[in-house]
Amino acid sequence: MSELVERRRGWDALLTGAWWLHPFLFAAVPIVFLFAHNVREQLSLDPLLEPLGLALGAAAVLLAALSGLAILLRREPARAALVATLAIVLFMTYGHAWNAAGPLLGIHRNLLLVWGALGLVGAVLAARAPISAVRAVTGGLNVIGLILLVINAIPIADHQLRVASVVGGAPAAEADPSVQGESPAHDRDVWYLVFDRYASASVLEEVYGLDNSDFIAELRALGFYVADRSTANYLKTAHSLASALSADYLDQEALRAEAAAPDDWTPLYRRLQGAYPLQEFLDARGYTYLHLGVRRGATVTNSAADREFVYSGQTEFSTTLRETTLLEGLDHVFRPGGSFVPGGVTGLYGLQTLYQLRTLEELAETAGGRRYVFAHLLVPHPPYLFHADGSWVTPEEAEGRTDEQGYAEQVRFVNNRLRALLDILLDRPREEWPIIILMADEGPFPRRYAEDEEGFDWRRATPDELFQKFGILTAVLLPDAGPKEAGLYPEITPVNVIRAVLRAEFGAELPPLPDRNWIFTDQRHLYDFVDATERVPRQPPG
Repeated sequence: MSELVERRRGWDALLTGAWWLHPFLFAAVPIVFLFAHNVREQLSLDPLLEPLGLALGAAAVLLAALSGLAILLRREPARAALVATLAIVLFMTYGHAWNAAGPLLGIHRNLLLVWGALGLVGAVLAARAPISAVRAVTGGLNVIGLILLVINAIPIADHQLRVASVVGGAPAAEADPSVQGESPAHDRDVWYLVFDRYASASVLEEVYGLDNSDFIAELRALGFYVADRSTANYLKTAHSLASALSADYLDQEALRAEAAAPDDWTPLYRRLQGAYPLQEFLDARGYTYLHLGVRRGATVTNSAADREFVYSGQTEFSTTLRETTLLEGLDHVFRPGGSFVPGGVTGLYGLQTLYQLRTLEELAETAGGRRYVFAHLLVPHPPYLFHADGSWVTPEEAEGRTDEQGYAEQVRFVNNRLRALLDILLDRPREEWPIIILMADEGPFPRRYAEDEEGFDWRRATPDELFQKFGILTAVLLPDAGPKEAGLYPEITPVNVIRAVLRAEFGAELPPLPDRNWIFTDQRHLYDFVDATERVPRQPPG
């Protein structure tokens, strides 16, 4: 019994004596916590490592500075460590506090004053508290920090082990057209532009009151075939693009076998962030792959690309993390005047879109020669940031309009930028025109889904909701083939668009597949596919 007591005393002494430990723990815990709650959208630990390293480095510098000051003032370094942890906790939790109290406080300056007062009071208490209390608090903080770190590290470690257990790394594609077809006689670029949640003309008119007929007529006048009744094959970006870029439907059982959980996105992300059949097909014919993805999961990067175009060094994870810190409040207080640009993840999406559009225009102005340009743009997908003329929507303007109005305005913005891009691409002899695919991955989500994204049961979706979700923009320019010759038709879906393009322009032996629309039960069961083809309207219901 006495031995057990001695061990416990030794453990307590270790925890209370390790005065330097808790600042590092509390610097790490918020970052690990956020990553753990998004781990099923991560293929690796890379997004975690940089912010974690920065936080630990900053904690070390702060602790060293405060400890040095304490020694100069002949105070115990343990007191300095308490002040350091207090400063770290206040810094790392500011955004959460603002989300909870912002509506009450009104402006960031008010919460910053409260935060400053808490820091000052805490520093005074740490400096004046009895040393016995300092030691007790030190031990408690170390225990709490260790527990929180372990609790949040466990799901990360478990997920990474499951990901690593997938045999062979990136899975084999569902179809392999890379060995089919012939080398083309032409040197045309291939441009595949995905506009996230760009609805079909009938959905835009029926649901959003937007007459898009003039833009559709312009596309047709340029030589595009526009599929009036085209629908998406799947509900979400990752499913839809993984299928289209494979020129085949998804293998439900293979995805289930690879997934760490029913809501694990990584099997789809692996397919989209490495070599895939369409890319392999074009690579075998001498095409250079230029990739413009979005900093939102599925298309952020691609290891098979010859060149990636990425806006800034930020990731969605690092930007979201920043929004939880004191930097968010300081940004609002000291942001320079002038034209409004939102901060955080919202601003990142908008700035990224503008960067992508500028990059596409720059690429369009240069000579081609077998370039495969893939771009996934997060417009007209929310957040609704732009007026039709490209100016930013202010918070006051956003509050004064509905989501439907914001979406429609962002569609007009996309149309205007697309007109400018196509003017550049097609301002050359026809024999130099690229092959162009303009296509959405999915349609906009119905209002009822937004109320419960995780639990919305798509098996119970109404015809109106399925019409809104599945109707998409599909427009294809094939300089060497007419629509009938290419096998294009009004109801064509993305998986068959890719097959038609490869048949018509490259002689690929890819017969059309039945056009299918697949739903999953809900976002907690991503791979429980249900064939909803007979339920998805191609025209407005009723």
